[in-house]
Amino acid sequence: MRTRLLALLGPLGLLAGCLAGDGPEPLEVSADEPLPVELAAGDIIRAHDIAVVVPDRGESVTITVETEAGTAVELTIRNPLEGPIEVVSPEPEPVVIAAGVTGVCQDGAYKLAGHRWTTPYQWRFQADSTPDANSKANVETALTNAARAIASSRNDCGLADLVAASQQYLGRTTIAPNITATLTTITCGARDGTNAVGFGRLPTNYLGVACSWSDGAGTALEGDVRLARGSAWYALAVPAGCAGRVGIQPVATHEFGHVFGLGHVSEASHPNMTMSTATAACTNSAYSLGLGDVRGLRQLY
Repeated sequence: MRTRLLALLGPLGLLAGCLAGDGPEPLEVSADEPLPVELAAGDIIRAHDIAVVVPDRGESVTITVETEAGTAVELTIRNPLEGPIEVVSPEPEPVVIAAGVTGVCQDGAYKLAGHRWTTPYQWRFQADSTPDANSKANVETALTNAARAIASSRNDCGLADLVAASQQYLGRTTIAPNITATLTTITCGARDGTNAVGFGRLPTNYLGVACSWSDGAGTALEGDVRLARGSAWYALAVPAGCAGRVGIQPVATHEFGHVFGLGHVSEASHPNMTMSTATAACTNSAYSLGLGDVRGLRQLY
């Protein structure tokens, strides 16, 4: 049964709430259970440690999260113009060009997330969120490199850039990615009109999260990225004597891949794809796309 705070306060409480500008408490439900018919935009749907705020009518939202251990979780919620709110089932495992092929330039596997940009992806960097151990300028360069890597289908396989996606870095901002987190949960909020990338708290062992919003036709509306502020990062070249540190360029390239509409492929079956669920420490290999990553972008753009 839907529980709303002001409904429990009586007429005086309702009047006080209206005067204060307070709305009803959002309903929070599990994606593993049947969704109640009264669920509405602004309510929260949770799947274990990830959650989303239900978007406006005619929109969808996807949250995708990766861990340091190479596992990933995702949740997509659709709020159609008519009918009930839906939990969207993930796409099946991708088809590979040849079974058992895992070489970065031979493995053609990819998955699509269900959205694409029809305008340039214009984004900003929340520079003040940069971890103290890292240079803001170097991190800014790493992030812009990563966004260009997706938009230009950067690869070491000799594949031409036939991808029509585009992005534009608009500079630094004080606006944080529209993502909240505790020590155990991560939530995509209601979209705020700004594509923001930055660092912040994430649960232990989580590296990054991407939140993407789209309309009923699959046209991307907004995409935010948060990287774990507590992780040990390096920005550009792999540092000498590197141990246990993770590159911003490869991880951000992966996250921008989600923003541009690519889904995950299995780490076990497709370990050399940028969009596999794991990013190894002390290597920038995922900063260059594999055949499957490029094929996915070409399919979208």
